[in-house]
This record gives sequence, structure tokens and C-alpha cells, in this order.
Amino acid sequence: MPSWSAELQHSASAQMGARLAQLAAQRVASVDSTNSALLRSAQAGDYNPQVLWADAQTAGRGRMGRVWHSAAASLDASCDTSSVVAAGAQRSLTFSIALPFAPQDWSGLSLVVGLAATEVLGDGIALKWPNDIVVRRTAGYAKLGGILLETQALPEAAAADLAAQTGLPCAAARWLVIGMGLNLQGQPISVMASEAKQSTASAESTEKEASMAALRAPAADLAQALPSAQAQALLADVPALCSHLVLAILQAALRFERTGFAPFAPAFAQRDVLLGQSVATYQDEQCQQQGLALGVALDGSYRLRLPDGSERGIHSAEISLRPAAQGMGA
Repeated sequence: MPSWSAELQHSASAQMGARLAQLAAQRVASVDSTNSALLRSAQAGDYNPQVLWADAQTAGRGRMGRVWHSAAASLDASCDTSSVVAAGAQRSLTFSIALPFAPQDWSGLSLVVGLAATEVLGDGIALKWPNDIVVRRTAGYAKLGGILLETQALPEAAAADLAAQTGLPCAAARWLVIGMGLNLQGQPISVMASEAKQSTASAESTEKEASMAALRAPAADLAQALPSAQAQALLADVPALCSHLVLAILQAALRFERTGFAPFAPAFAQRDVLLGQSVATYQDEQCQQQGLALGVALDGSYRLRLPDGSERGIHSAEISLRPAAQGMGA
């Protein structure tokens, strides 16, 4: 039987042609960060498309420098889990995709990546601008996972190769790394990491961390978020789930490269967990402004109606949107 990496490589080449013909896919037991590893790969001169799946990360990170911990499959008996998980079950899924990339406009790419993931995961999964995968709850939402995009410059020769291969203007081409972390089952990794950090912190830092954490969405896992049969179907074969996510993200990204975000906007609106709600903008954990969430614009920015009736577009990924009533978000 072909390995996970061989099957993924074959599927990518068959579905997306020469652009992915040299895709290299690898699964490792542990790495500091899948994103960092693929950035280092390019720095070493390897600009072929790559996928790296790690069972555990020791120095994973999310947007705005937040820590994302992922642990290997086995469960420690001392862990107080919120649901019963079979021994050896894969508790989280963390992978990164990297390739030379040359869109006319980068705005909205994280939204397209998230949208591709939700279409694999199912109808019950939603998105929060700009990079969170969430599940709706009666009061607000809970976070299933997140997306981290990073880029670095391409050498002229690599950019020229991309231009010859795609016909795209590649003067501004960059090495793109798309990272995704997803809680699968058992106590969410992000919750465990937060609790472990608090247990060793000073009283002052613990109080500050607890105050900041209260502003963020609670964590959830896929097993909790979906109907039992749907969740079991996805979790029964995690390598297949990883492959489906990677292929969907690659297909969506290559379409985005040529069209930009606008064609994806209607589908994003259907998954938008904030649409129509009273929300607040936060920067550096400080509330900046409140308004009504009007949804995403065609350029990927988020539109707010302010109390004075005017509209504002939020473009910066350093600004977080949260429901005003709950004060939750990430």
C-alpha cells in the first residue's frame, strides 16, 4: 500500500498538474515548528513545493506571536480529559504547506485557506476573521484551530522559474508557508498549554495571563464540534483527513493566486461567525472600538458599521475582532 506521502504527492500532481509535480510530503514525530522548518528549507535553497506534518511541535506559534502547542498521540494518564479518547488517538493535527507564490494581491489569503478547510470538515464549522476555525455555540463560539501565513523573499532565479511555469508576473513572488493547527479530540491542546503555563507562573503573571485568556474564545475539538457519525468518519483516518485538507488548501490557493479574494467572498459570508453581531476591535488586548459586523469586503478586509453610522474597513491582522457582548475572541 502506498505511503501517506506518496499518495498525497500523486494526488497533488494528478489534480494540479506540473505546478505540484515536484511536491515533497513528509510526516515527522516532532519538530520545533512546521512553519519554521519550511522557512529554513527555502533558506537552504529548496524551493520545491513541500508539506510537513508533525505529530508534535515544541515551539509552535500562532498569529501575533501566540504559542501553539501540539502533542503526540498518546495520552498521559494524569491528563483530565473532557471526553473519552481511545489510547493512542491523534489529539491534534499540525501541518504546513510551502510553495513559491505570486498573487496580484495577498489580501484575503488566510480567509481562503480557512474556507477550504471548513469545506473539508463539514457544514457545522465556521470561520472568524482573519484566521480562526471555529464552531458556533449558543453563546458565541469556540476555537477549533488556526492558520498562520508567513512569507519570505524568493531569489530571482526561483521567481523566474515560477513565471515560466505559470505565466504569472512574478516580480513580487515570495516563498509562502501556510501553517494550520487543528484540535481533533480529547482536551484541546491549547487549553492544556495555558493551564500548564499558569501552574508554573508567578501570581502576578498568572493573574495577567488569566485576564487576557478571559478575552479569548474557549477551545474545542472536532470530536465535540460535529455530530458523532460525522466526527468519527473524519477521525477514523487522520492521514486521509490531512491529505484532504492539504489538497483543498492547495487548490483554493492556486485559484486565489489568479483571481484574488473576490470570488470567495460569498462562501466566506456563509461561514462568518461574526456577521450581524455587535463586535469590538482589540489591539494589544485593549478594546479600541465597537460596531456592527457587516462582513468581509471583496478585498478581504472586514467591514464595521460604527455607532455614528459610518463604516470602517479593518485591514490589519494585528487587530482582533470579538463579540462585544461576550468579549471573546482570539
